[in-house]
Amino acid sequence: MMPRQWPKQLTSLAVAIVAGLGLAGAGEVYKEVDEQGNVVYSDRPRDASAPRLDIDSSKTDPEALAKKREVLEKRQEERKQAKVNAAAEAERQRDLAAQRKANCEKARSYQQRVDTARRLYDTDENGNRNYYSSEQQDAARALARDQVKEWCDTDRS
Repeated sequence: MMPRQWPKQLTSLAVAIVAGLGLAGAGEVYKEVDEQGNVVYSDRPRDASAPRLDIDSSKTDPEALAKKREVLEKRQEERKQAKVNAAAEAERQRDLAAQRKANCEKARSYQQRVDTARRLYDTDENGNRNYYSSEQQDAARALARDQVKEWCDTDRS
């Protein structure tokens, strides 16, 4: 029976020694400067003059870590959504600016036709021309000016 117990005892002793070595080195950090002047941190000193740093460490709280990760993911999602919203708003503004430019060109063209025409008229459903009176022409020209102001004024958004 003795031979069977001997390997178990050796195994237990070996495990205890390895565990003890692992614990002995835990938490020891040394700070040194190498030949090139770079600061080097290691768990074993290269020479006896290397100062040992006392570093406080604690276990990570998984719940707190999960909560922080959740908050971070929420912020990232909010930023992503804000970028999407900003891009959509920028596209909407570009579309509005293009529409405004097209309307401005139409208004200027109409104003030019109204201002240069000797007589203004409408065409009825039968194709007959109905000429404007002086008051109607003045009103049409005023409307054309107002349309140019509305669509071509650069101060508007």
